[in-house]
Amino acid sequence: MSNKNTFLIHTCESLGKTGNWRRLQMTLYPNDARNPAAAKSLFDLASQADDISDPVWNSLRPFFNPKNSRYSEAVSQACRDVGFRTNPRDFNDFALTILDVLAVSS
Repeated sequence: MSNKNTFLIHTCESLGKTGNWRRLQMTLYPNDARNPAAAKSLFDLASQADDISDPVWNSLRPFFNPKNSRYSEAVSQACRDVGFRTNPRDFNDFALTILDVLAVSS
């Protein structure tokens, strides 16, 4: 499963879901300023998920399989880390974060 468009859709959905989860965390932890910033970053990244550079996509393509639990957990962790452990500049940078998480988990 290596369709670039499917990757973009899947990743955008994951970013949006995590952004909504961060909004929930804002109500649970109103004094933690990281949650609103992280939610904004997640939604910003999702809005940029209309393209990915060929070099980054070619690096991710062998791993992309949303039905694989290892891959799905790596995407989930990369999303949860935004604004806390990582601060990706753009969507390509976020995609590289997914690769970093996969490398650590192997």
